[in-house]
Amino acid sequence: MSGFELVERVGQALYGFYWQKQLAADLSLSDRAFRVWRSGRSEVPVGIWEELAALLGERGGEMLRLASTVRRMAEELALTEEQE
Repeated sequence: MSGFELVERVGQALYGFYWQKQLAADLSLSDRAFRVWRSGRSEVPVGIWEELAALLGERGGEMLRLASTVRRMAEELALTEEQE
């Protein structure tokens, strides 16, 4: 897998199909950087990997917290239905 392919997978995981604009904004880049990386004219800089890891960590933690909240909601609703 190329560096750009991994960036693309991360972008899609974080933002969905239209990931480039949002990821570029979060990384303080122009979306032109993605075209340069895709073409192979330049490698993805080391600092970008660190920023991507941080974004994934933040979003991953947020997703886990939301999953826990959703599970609690489901359990509460199931208990309410059983009591009726």
